[in-house]
Amino acid sequence: MVQAGSLGLLGLGMNHVAALRAADVVSQSESGGKAKSVIFVFLSGGLTQHDSFDPKPDAPVDIRGEFSPIATQTPGVSICEHLPMLAARSQHWSLIRSLTTP
Repeated sequence: MVQAGSLGLLGLGMNHVAALRAADVVSQSESGGKAKSVIFVFLSGGLTQHDSFDPKPDAPVDIRGEFSPIATQTPGVSICEHLPMLAARSQHWSLIRSLTTP
């Protein structure tokens, strides 16, 4: 009951439970390495992608974000000026620019 009730807090409905359980069974049956840890940042209602992790400084003013990009420790990767501590630790995280699901 607690598990099903907490799904609403995550933005999931009961219609997602079967798919999540099926995905768990598939992931347990596949061979391969295991991730040490994963932090999935789902920014529902937060900063937009181009305002945080994908600034477009060379884009026209009406397309790029309102914040200035700053360099990270990873060459070629820029993030929002409001995330300097995250920029300093960029060698410890990965930026996935696309994600698709069935």
